[in-house]
Amino acid sequence: MFLSTFLFSPHARVWNLRLLLLGTLGVCAFLAVAFPSEKPQPMIPFFYLPWQILFPTLSCIFIHHVIFVINWPFCLAIVDLILNFLEIGGITVGFVFLDSWNPGNSQNDTVSTLLKFSCIPLGLSLVFSIIFRLATIVRSDGSHLVQRFAFLGACTRSNPPYTPTTILLNRSVARPLVRGESVIIILARALILSCIAVGIPIFGIYSMVISPINASVYTRSVATLPASGQLDSSPGNVTFLMVNFAWNASAALKLPPDDFSVNQVTVSAIQKHFNCSVTFEGNEERLVECPSVKWANLDEGSSISINLTIPAGYVVKVMPLPTRPTSTIDDFAPSELLQLPDPIPMISGSHLFGQLTWTQRNTLSRWVFGISTAFKPVFVADITGLQPFPSASTTETNDATLLLYHPYLSATKLQQDSSDVTPLSGFSTFGGFWTFVEGVFVLFFGANVMYFALGDAEHYYSWVWF
Repeated sequence: MFLSTFLFSPHARVWNLRLLLLGTLGVCAFLAVAFPSEKPQPMIPFFYLPWQILFPTLSCIFIHHVIFVINWPFCLAIVDLILNFLEIGGITVGFVFLDSWNPGNSQNDTVSTLLKFSCIPLGLSLVFSIIFRLATIVRSDGSHLVQRFAFLGACTRSNPPYTPTTILLNRSVARPLVRGESVIIILARALILSCIAVGIPIFGIYSMVISPINASVYTRSVATLPASGQLDSSPGNVTFLMVNFAWNASAALKLPPDDFSVNQVTVSAIQKHFNCSVTFEGNEERLVECPSVKWANLDEGSSISINLTIPAGYVVKVMPLPTRPTSTIDDFAPSELLQLPDPIPMISGSHLFGQLTWTQRNTLSRWVFGISTAFKPVFVADITGLQPFPSASTTETNDATLLLYHPYLSATKLQQDSSDVTPLSGFSTFGGFWTFVEGVFVLFFGANVMYFALGDAEHYYSWVWF
C-alpha cells in the first residue's frame, strides 16, 4: 500500500524532478568555473576529459526533462524511458572519469568532495524517474510502445492541480501572498522557494558530514608528566633506517659507493649487550633491526652504539624508527611517514653523542559521519643534545660513530591531533545559515519560508504553536 502510494504520488514526482533539475544546473555551473577548457590528448585516441562527458549529459538531462514536462504532442513514454537510461549511463561514466582523472599540469589536482557527492542525488533522481516512468507505463492502458508520455500519469489528484509552471517552480505561484501581487514577484518567490527546498538539505549534509570528513587536522602539545600514565612505550623492536646520498657535486656523478657499510650496532643495557643486524640492504638504504630487543624492554639509561663506514663526499642519514617499515622509504604508507624523525646526518670521520627520547602522537581516524575517534598512537624519535664524541682512534678513517643515550622507558612528550570542524559545529553552522535565509526571505517577501511550505495560514500557525 505504501509503495503504491509513493509510486503514484504527484508530490514525490514533482520534488524528484526539481532536485534533478537544480542539481544538474549546480553541477554544470561548478564544472564551468572549476575546470579549464582543455583538449583531449592526441596520442590517446579514447582519452576524454570528465567534463567532455558530463556537460553533454547534463545538458541533455535538463532539456529532456523540461520539454517532457510541458507535454509536447510527440512525446512518447518509451522514448522518455530510453533517454533516462542513457542519461544515467552518461552520468556514471562521467563521474568515473572525474574520480580517476589526474591532470598533469593543471592547478586543479583534486576534485572537490562536494562535486563527487553530487553524483548521489543526481543518480538517485534519475533512478526514481525511471521507476516512476515504469509504474505509469505498467498501469496505463494501451500498447507500451505508443503510449503518450504523461509526467503525472496514473497519479492521484492533487489540490490545487499541478500545471507545467507549478511543477517546474512550485505551487506558491497559484497562491499570491496578497491580492493583486505582481506576477514577477510570484515567479521570483516560487523559484527561490524551490532552490531553498533543495539547497538547504544539501548544505546541511555538507556542513554536518562532508566538511568534518575533509577538515584540516592540527597537532597540539599536551602538558603531561612521564609518570602520569598517559604515555606509552614504542611497541616495536629497536630499528634504524639509514639512507646514503652524495652531498657534493663530484660524489654525485659517481655510481653508488660500494664501501658504505654498517659495521656494528650494539644495544647496551645494564647487564647485557645485544648486537643488531642489517635486515634490508638496498643501493642507498640500510635497515638495521634488533629482533630480540624491543624499545619498551630497554632499561633506563641504556645506550645504542652505531659504527658506520661512510665514503668521502657522502652523508648517511640515521633515523630511529618505532617499528619495522613494510616497504622502502619511497613507498612508505602515510602512517609510516608520520613516524619518520628529523634525521641525524653522519659524514666520514664524525663521532657524535646524543640523547634519544620519544614523542607520542595520538592521531585521529574519521568515520562515515565525520566523527573523529582516537587511533593507534604514533611514536616519533627525538634526538637532542648532539655533540662531538671523543674517538679512541687517532688516525683518519672513513668510519663514523653515533652513540645514543636512551634515558626513559616511555615517551616524554604527548601530542594530540584535533580538528575545529565537527558534526556539532556543522549543525551550528547549518542552523545559523537557515536563520539567515529565513530572515532574508521575510525581508523581501513579507512571510517566512514555512508559511509557503505548509500551504496556508491555519497550518502555519498550528506548526508555530507546536
